[in-house]
Amino acid sequence: MRLAVILIVLMVSPLASASCDPDCELTVREYASWLESWPDSGSMGCAGTASFSILDLVCASESILRTYEPHAALVSTIDGYHDAAVVGQHVYALGYGDHDELYVWDIPNLLALTTFTEIQPSAGPITITNGIKCTASSNFLYVYGTHLFVYSLASPLVPNLVNTVSSSYGYFKHAVAIADRIYTVGYDGVETFSISTPQSPSNLGQLAFPDTARPRTLTPNGNFIYVATDAGTLRILNQTNPELLTLAADLSFMETTSHLVVREGQLLATNSSRIELYDLTNPLSPNLLDSYTSLTPSFGKCLVLDRESLVCVQEVIQITNSTFDQIGIFSTPGGNNGDGFAYQGAAYPFGLECLIFLPQRNQVTVLRTN
Repeated sequence: MRLAVILIVLMVSPLASASCDPDCELTVREYASWLESWPDSGSMGCAGTASFSILDLVCASESILRTYEPHAALVSTIDGYHDAAVVGQHVYALGYGDHDELYVWDIPNLLALTTFTEIQPSAGPITITNGIKCTASSNFLYVYGTHLFVYSLASPLVPNLVNTVSSSYGYFKHAVAIADRIYTVGYDGVETFSISTPQSPSNLGQLAFPDTARPRTLTPNGNFIYVATDAGTLRILNQTNPELLTLAADLSFMETTSHLVVREGQLLATNSSRIELYDLTNPLSPNLLDSYTSLTPSFGKCLVLDRESLVCVQEVIQITNSTFDQIGIFSTPGGNNGDGFAYQGAAYPFGLECLIFLPQRNQVTVLRTN
């Protein structure tokens, strides 16, 4: 579907139905968009909304078309937000400026809203020292920047700093927590940590990168770690022995890659204006399947919701049969038009619905299915 289809949806009901064995497992695969006018001057005026999501039923190839709407704006006294993470029944947003404020919102309070509302935090500010992004695992929040700061969420509204971990490569510029490990990118190397004891990350392995190809971002995939570099290359590390990371392949790749993720045997890569999708049948030789180029500034800052849906800055992208389609564009309420969101954001599924949290310049915009 292209944008023209979205304009048609403005005039028809977006709700369809599908039947399925009610006992089968359900997986939420959400797509969100809404259209607002772009006036020549003055404040934004709404020309109408076209917002929807698709919930795929795992037990069948059927889909339910549902709607998505702006639901809330999470606001505080700071100028903006760098990142967000959902842990349990709370969303944690990291402020920018001096990178020293963490705020907490209670998700049940958000679910109770019936109209778009600006919501002050349930807790915060909590002082953070030089932390610019965050990732989460279990009941712990990992804030990273100059160090990896470990916060226990035993009391969700009072995050407690329980550990501070240093990088072997100067500082942490990217980290992702998956299962019992944290994979991190430093100034000139990659380092992995075990979080089998979540409050005490311990070094598993590391590998230095040359100054001519410093790491930018990474994603793990089984026995391998895919690392995009400043040199426009993809370095594939072998982690079969996690204590001895080795270089398995060094390939030409998309320049200035800002985000990597593996989704069901495929590698997704984004930069400031482009998405590329690779087949990983041969994990050491990714094969380009499709690419999509956008005119949207900072397009590469995407929230990957699942194997079929992306929310990027001002655009919603669907992956169908290993090809990209733009299924909507959006601008943000509350004067954030075009601002996008800083990093990946976060999602909170509940039943057949989902909240999406998009960190922005002066608020965290929340979307919800209805």
